[in-house]
Amino acid sequence: MVAEWITALAAAGGAAAMGAAGTDLWTGARDGLGRLFDRAGARRREVVLRQLDEDATEISRAVPTERDVLRERLAATWQTRLTDLLMEHPEVARELRAWAEAAQAGRPGTPTVVQHVTASGTGSVAQGTVGGDIHNHGSVRPPETGR
Repeated sequence: MVAEWITALAAAGGAAAMGAAGTDLWTGARDGLGRLFDRAGARRREVVLRQLDEDATEISRAVPTERDVLRERLAATWQTRLTDLLMEHPEVARELRAWAEAAQAGRPGTPTVVQHVTASGTGSVAQGTVGGDIHNHGSVRPPETGR
């Protein structure tokens, strides 16, 4: 079973990556995400960068009215890739969180939306989706490793 903090962080990372695709923030976001995959080796980083470029091209070529749906679909794919990375290399969590927050903060015209979602009961999880971005507040941080 995948830990809740991994799922939440990977979702935020996927949304940040595809949110930056096709914008002025793309080059920095692409390079930053590529650096995270360095932990998995140079070959994997190359594959990731190539896939990021293909996804960004697909978004920029899409009809403007279809871009948000495409971003959401691709963000889910990147969530899976980032989940795999975090499972293999949990030490990248802090760097991924900082990268995702910076990528989201730099998006021009990003509206501020407040949404309240509540879950109760043992093992309950609640997530709110706003424009394809999943925002989690609470205990989604990785456990401290003592480093």
